[in-house]
Amino acid sequence: MRMLRKLLFMIFMATYLVNGQSIGKNNTHKMKLNSDDTNDTHTFSVAGGIGINLVDAPDLVDFFNSLTTTGKRVSTFNSAFECFGSADYRVSPMWSIKLEYSYLFNSVNISNSDYENYENSYSVHIPTILIQRYLGDKDSPFRVGAGFGYRYSVLNYKLVGGFDQNYYSKGIGVKAEAELHTPFGDGLFGYITGDVGLNFMSNYKDKKGNYLIFGQSQKKVNMNFYSIGLKFGLIYYI
Repeated sequence: MRMLRKLLFMIFMATYLVNGQSIGKNNTHKMKLNSDDTNDTHTFSVAGGIGINLVDAPDLVDFFNSLTTTGKRVSTFNSAFECFGSADYRVSPMWSIKLEYSYLFNSVNISNSDYENYENSYSVHIPTILIQRYLGDKDSPFRVGAGFGYRYSVLNYKLVGGFDQNYYSKGIGVKAEAELHTPFGDGLFGYITGDVGLNFMSNYKDKKGNYLIFGQSQKKVNMNFYSIGLKFGLIYYI
């Protein structure tokens, strides 16, 4: 995670420096979709990149903490790696529709005095459809948006003895975001997005339909979670 944070910082600094150089060389540089020609407002773009999220999944954290015998607990917020791709269509000068797919991944190292350390991991597939609005005017590099989508999670649980068991959870989620574009060249822009998400998901089950449970109360584990994320990447206008 430390290396990922350094990589994100380097991407941010590169985006900032190139943006400053582009503005200094050519103040008239604008997105090709920003035009008085109404035909130019119907513009298609694709984007991709990586990000980091702070994830709070209370049931999952309680489950992980029930596994340790050393007293070392998993924190409430965990940092998770994200990669994403999206496609956007501008339907009017001020509005656009975006389809996004994100893949969230995190591994959690559990300390056990009898079996040393063993690693559990979870992933979440996050397809989302969003409605976005440009802030200011149609030439603005800022957008805000919100949307919803299906969620699907896989938990890889490392059993005592080194055996793996997969559990699955599904549901729906909502997300709100703020997006900034910074120019690199004709049609190519840096892409910086901050977002918050709230996700409502089912209890984890294996392929046979058995629930993931823990504790004397046999508590079931769900993947309800909320997240705060920051993403960096590139967007290209076609």
